[in-house]
Amino acid sequence: MNRLHQALIGILTGCLAAALIVLPAQAQDTITREISDTKAALATDPGSAPLRERLVSLYYLRGVDHLLNYEYDPAIAAFQDAVNASTQGAGLPAGNKAVLEARYGLAYSLYQAGATGDAAVVADDLVQSAGASPRANYLLGVSLGASVRESDFSRGMDVLKSVAGGSGQEAAAAPRSAARLSYAAAMIDYLVDKSGQGASRLNAVVASYGEEPAASSSENLNLHFLHGLLLLDSGDAVGAVTALERVRAADSGYATAAGTTIYKVLGNAYYAAALARLAAGGDSAGQEALALLEKLEAIEGANVVEIHHGKALAYRLMGDQAGEQREMQTIQSLDAAYYTRIKAG
Repeated sequence: MNRLHQALIGILTGCLAAALIVLPAQAQDTITREISDTKAALATDPGSAPLRERLVSLYYLRGVDHLLNYEYDPAIAAFQDAVNASTQGAGLPAGNKAVLEARYGLAYSLYQAGATGDAAVVADDLVQSAGASPRANYLLGVSLGASVRESDFSRGMDVLKSVAGGSGQEAAAAPRSAARLSYAAAMIDYLVDKSGQGASRLNAVVASYGEEPAASSSENLNLHFLHGLLLLDSGDAVGAVTALERVRAADSGYATAAGTTIYKVLGNAYYAAALARLAAGGDSAGQEALALLEKLEAIEGANVVEIHHGKALAYRLMGDQAGEQREMQTIQSLDAAYYTRIKAG
């Protein structure tokens, strides 16, 4: 069971669901028999609110039993039956606890089945209901946050940020869910060449929840590594250095599943950031570029010739002719062809 599922199921299940856990293995048979008996009783007394609430609760328990077994389609059907039963006959108030629990279950099951748009509709309606708890806002936030529509995603993040400002388990879960959903969306951004958009998503998560918004240290490292990669890819090498150095400080042996090490990407970021500082100019640009290049020099396997070329450019910007000449002589001794090429250029 993944952590987002654990958070949601924990927030969803209340005293009615807890009662189900201690039922015997034939729980569904018991519930089916009780549903049949209650429907028969309602047929003779359709205006009985206690009987109707019992029927709603039984359908709800059927849904939770399916939910705990990851049977999302049957769970959806059961929770929908509960909601439908609550509106038949004299009906039950929208704020009735059994009705609210059934609607929470329906929204969550839809979410788990991948019908995030339908889940958001149910959750949005729940938010407006009298007596709805913060669970409704949490479900709305994660449902919208899983949407492929940018407007829905943004609204979902706003909802989760609002939930995080409250108290209870929803407030604790909201930052973790926002981080995970943002990470997934940012990864898709990277794959479809929208690195700037992906970087903005992760910027927002860090700005809203701090440097450790995710559920575990490994998830936080993955988030910051992707953030650095997106920043580098979108042209913010200086920002990439900050994100990637955070990863290296926490785990110097960090590597992706594909084997890309933190030093490989951080080295690229150091070099790009040094060139960016030189291009931007300013009184401190040369010194800042040199500091970045010296960090790059400490990384095993770095391109030594390119480092010395960068240093030569930094010394030139600083007006240090002796320093520039020294670096150029080093380049000539290391790679005469490269030296000839940059002199000609």
